[in-house]
Amino acid sequence: MKEPKLEPKTVKSRIRILKASLYKGCMVYLRFIDTDIFEWLLVFNNQIYSSYLILSPRRGKSKLSEAEIMAGVKVVWAGATATIDTLKGEGLDKIENEANRALKEKSMIVAGIRPGIN
Repeated sequence: MKEPKLEPKTVKSRIRILKASLYKGCMVYLRFIDTDIFEWLLVFNNQIYSSYLILSPRRGKSKLSEAEIMAGVKVVWAGATATIDTLKGEGLDKIENEANRALKEKSMIVAGIRPGIN
C-alpha cells in the first residue's frame, strides 16, 4: 500500500513572538496575538508568570500601526521587568529607599554636612 504524500500548506500565524530576552536571569517572552493582544510570559523559579494587554487600533483603522505595536512592546516589557524586580525583592521599596537616601545626602550637602563623615 502506497503511503499518502504530505503536502506542506501555507499557514497563517495568529501568534507572533516579538521578543525573547534574558532579564536578570529570567527568560522573558513577548508575544503579539491576533491583531490587538500583547502578552508577556516569564519563567521565575521554575514557575510561569504572564499577563496581557489589549490595544485597539485607532478609530477607522483595522490594524495597529508599527508605532502602536512598538508602544505595546514597551508597555508589556515594563510589566514583565517590574514583575521580575518585585519577585526578586527589588520593587518600589528598594527604589524609594535609594531615592530617600539620595535626597538625604543632598540635604546634608546643602546644609554643609559631608555625608559619611561624623
